[in-house]
Formats: sequence, C-alpha cells, structure tokens
Amino acid sequence: MSIKKLMENTAFSVAYASAAIILFIISLILFCESGTLPRITAPSAPSLPVGTVKEEAVSKSDGCFIPATGISFDNVRYVRTVPGGTYRIEFSLTPENSNEMLYWRSINPAVATVSQDGVITALSKGESIIIAESYNRKISRSTVIKVGEMPPAILEAPYINQLRDFPNGCESCSTVMALNHVGIDITTEEFIENYLDMSRLPYVNDKGKYVGASPWEYFLGDPRLSTGLCCYAPVIGNALEKFIDPEEYKVTEHYNVPLEDLCRDYITKNIPIIFWGTMYMKEPYLMDWTWQIDGAEDGETFTWVAPMHCLLLVGFDDEYYYFNDPVAGKKVAYTKADTEAAYEGLYKQAVTVEPVK
Repeated sequence: MSIKKLMENTAFSVAYASAAIILFIISLILFCESGTLPRITAPSAPSLPVGTVKEEAVSKSDGCFIPATGISFDNVRYVRTVPGGTYRIEFSLTPENSNEMLYWRSINPAVATVSQDGVITALSKGESIIIAESYNRKISRSTVIKVGEMPPAILEAPYINQLRDFPNGCESCSTVMALNHVGIDITTEEFIENYLDMSRLPYVNDKGKYVGASPWEYFLGDPRLSTGLCCYAPVIGNALEKFIDPEEYKVTEHYNVPLEDLCRDYITKNIPIIFWGTMYMKEPYLMDWTWQIDGAEDGETFTWVAPMHCLLLVGFDDEYYYFNDPVAGKKVAYTKADTEAAYEGLYKQAVTVEPVK
C-alpha cells in the first residue's frame, strides 16, 4: 500500500471515530434531559448553613428533587416561653411530597435560637422572629417567639419528647416526667410495658356493632404505635398504684378541681401536675366518633373529644400556665383562658405524685 493511500485510510478512521464519540455525547445529553436522569441544580452557597451537604437536598424520591412551593406552620397560634424553654415548630411543605430542605434562622439569636429542624431555644427575655426558608430562597414563612420573664412559680422538671418513640404516648411521657421530677427512676418504655393497662382499638363485633373499651379504664391501642389512642386519669392512677410504695409516695387523682387551686397546692410545693387538655390548648370539640363500651350492660357509649392531649403542668403566673408539652417543648406558655377551656373540655381531670412527708 502506498504512503498516500495509508494516510487517507488513517484520516478516515480518525474522522469516523470522532463522529462516533460526538454522537455518543449528544445521545447522553438527550438521555439526561429526557428526565430519566434528572438534572438538579444545587442551591447557591450563601443559602447553605455551615456544614450542610448539598446532596442532602436530593436524598428522597429516587434521587428526584421536588422543590417546595409553600411552607405552613401548623402550631404557631402563639409561641411563648421563658428563658431555658423550648418550642418545636410543626411545619409542612407544599406539595406534600416535596423533599426540599429548609434553612432556619432567628433574627435575634440573643433572645432565641432555632435548630435546623425547627426547635426554638429561648435564652433571654425579649422577642425574635423565626424564619424558615427554602434553600433557593424562593419561599419563606416566619413567626414571632416571645420570651417572657421567669415566673416565680415554675419547676425545673425533666423533659421527654414523645414524637420519636411514643407517637401517642402523651399520658405516659407526662407521667414519667412527673415521676422523674420527684425522684422515681423509671423510663417511659418501662412504664408502658410493665404497668399501663392497654386494650384493643374499637372494632365491629360479630353483631355488627362498633364497640371498644373505655379510656377511663384502659389505654386504647398501644401508645408506642401511630394507631394508639388515649387514656384518662384513672388509668394512669391505677398504673402508678401498681409499683409506687405508698409509704414513700402518694398518688392522687383530681376531678373538678380549679386549676388555680391545683397550682397553689402542688406547683408552689414543687410538685408538677399531670394534666388533661388539648393540643396547643385549642378549643375542644366532640367528634362524630362514638362506640359502645364493650361489655357494658346499659348500652353506655363513649364519644371522642378532640384534639385530646396530656401535658405536665409545671408553672403559672398572672396570665399563663406553663407546661412541659411532650409534642411542643419545655416550659411552653399557654394563656389561662385557653388552658381552662381545654381543661374543662377534657372533664377537668389531673393526677399528682408527691413524696410522703
């Protein structure tokens, strides 16, 4: 083969290979843009707090980034606490399947700080605005946190958050906080597993009737499960009586006792109060959910009061009652009017545990 012919064949091979490479690159680009391999633009650097990994924003939904178009705060009718208190903002995104992360900040961190999961920590008296915004800074939501003076009557009781392990365990968590405060060493899991009387959830029996146990006698379901329901004061009182030494501690169930009297008789003596009310002290109401008490001969029924909740009452002043709220935070302030309405709606019931003198 001549030199000229060899050079012509070599040039053709190089050109062919180059064309093939170009076609492959074009195909890859078209494949990516088709949505099979979604392209994700990382948030700009100024939007990210120190230590944040950009890839976290695309960790859900098979790697597809679903931006948020709206942010809602679900429990900020008012947010008030005292120095040392905490408050967890319950938020949701629109659309519901959005996996965009939020960046939280406080405009006055000397008064209150906020973690990157929306938990406020109060540091000193004053006000601050808490802001949650999308990492691309296209949407945001804010609320005011008010930190008041420390009231003269407030207890430093331990705090237990129910959300991770006890999604419906507000009664058990509040009880264990009270027990730990007076010196009884027990965990929420131990209390539930060993002492709490539990019954099955309401069900349709073989006669086609919707029946179930009474929350005055049992916890309905399991407080460790999302399907659990609730129990009332006698159930907690009975659980406490099973293991507390009556020579060392006194258990008292309270019914129809004014809150001011309970606070005077117990909070001022360093005894917290296990309190039945509503979530965030919202107005209580009867749900259209009734069942016949299983085994009751007189056809007794139970109707669900919502949004039922149990908290630990730890303090009071002229305007507020203060709670260790298992879903909201420590030393959370609720107005006296709202608290008393919630207390009455849940049948004015409470339980205390106090050392025997």
